[in-house]
Amino acid sequence: NGSTVTGTTTLQSGITGVGSGQTATFNKVVMSGTATTSILRVAGNSADSTVTIGVGGITASGGEIQVKFNTSASNATLNLGGDFTATGNVNFTNGGYTGSTALNLIKLNGTRTFEIGSTFTTTVAPDIAGTNAGDGLTKTGAGTLVFNTTMVGSYTGATTVSAGTLLINGSLGNTNVSVDSSATIGGSGDIGGSLSFADGAKLTVNLADPLSVSGLVNFANFGFDDLNGFDVETAALGTYTLLAGSNFDFTNVEHFGLANAFTRGDGAQAYFESGSLAVTIAAAVPEPSVILLGSLGFLALARRRN
Repeated sequence: NGSTVTGTTTLQSGITGVGSGQTATFNKVVMSGTATTSILRVAGNSADSTVTIGVGGITASGGEIQVKFNTSASNATLNLGGDFTATGNVNFTNGGYTGSTALNLIKLNGTRTFEIGSTFTTTVAPDIAGTNAGDGLTKTGAGTLVFNTTMVGSYTGATTVSAGTLLINGSLGNTNVSVDSSATIGGSGDIGGSLSFADGAKLTVNLADPLSVSGLVNFANFGFDDLNGFDVETAALGTYTLLAGSNFDFTNVEHFGLANAFTRGDGAQAYFESGSLAVTIAAAVPEPSVILLGSLGFLALARRRN
């Protein structure tokens, strides 16, 4: 209890961390192994537990980081003073805790980078908070970061998706999220703050349960090519909600409104519309000459019958 490791802590197998009512500080942690064989644990069982990671951060090719491993009403806190780098599939778990009387918390000290390597996924179940107002998170790397957080904790710092994909399947708090060019955002959860798309930023579509944004959503330059998981050329006729919310700036959205519709190969009209970020696929409108010929044909038929 109260121990400090100033060098590098290498975790290849077994459990390293603190039990209930204990604290420890590690300058840098390097992890490998699997989720069942290599575990960094902040217990938070019968009493509060805290692990502080220094400027060396955490680098992991495998293993599991447990910020609470049960459902008891005690706090488990991971103070993150360095960045997180994943070169394999690594998860932050919380033992399935869903209550509001105690926190399972990853506490960011400064703006921390979560770099997830290509083809890999890191899932975060514990809540996110800042040590100070403005402490935020930057997602880098070509891999995927998934937030399943419930945000009992308070997170108001800026969130930047610089590369790869960020999926928000829980609640991300009152944070302003920005998505850089070629980076992607998606999920089925909600953002309490704003959302900004740079030119070339992508949205992964979840039609069954679209991502919801409470604050302003704006776009630098956005069109059908920036949608992942929705093919405007093959979608059936109808209206589809891609992003839920009520505060959108559509100034830089291509094909916004029927007057600016995109004509598909089958003649159907596809366009973005307001209310939320929605796409409508409407039936083809016949050319005026076709309508005129049809009308003349009807009149000729009527005369013959008379």
